[in-house]
Amino acid sequence: MSRQAEATVRLYGFVPMTRRRYIFQLVLAGGLALSLLVAWVLRWPTLRHRLTHPPTPTTYQIVLLVDAAPWLIGAGVVLQAIEAWIVLRLLAKKEKAVRPNPDGGEGRL
Repeated sequence: MSRQAEATVRLYGFVPMTRRRYIFQLVLAGGLALSLLVAWVLRWPTLRHRLTHPPTPTTYQIVLLVDAAPWLIGAGVVLQAIEAWIVLRLLAKKEKAVRPNPDGGEGRL
């Protein structure tokens, strides 16, 4: 029995991606986002206190940026979810076109 080639899409126009590889990337990105949020919750309050005593203009800007980290991470997760929805739909469409028809004929490409 011959193995059927997996359907691929070109992500960002130049990165060929299969469903398995894309889902691995999604799991990795989700793990990274979760790790960053956990690190922010556990470490940021004490680090923030150390940076703001005594306050300086530079540390004030850093504190403002890192205070917004959960919102920035959340925005990244939302954008990744939108991309995943689009890419997984496109992969499903291509897989359907590659899959053999039940009447014995080949699928279209």
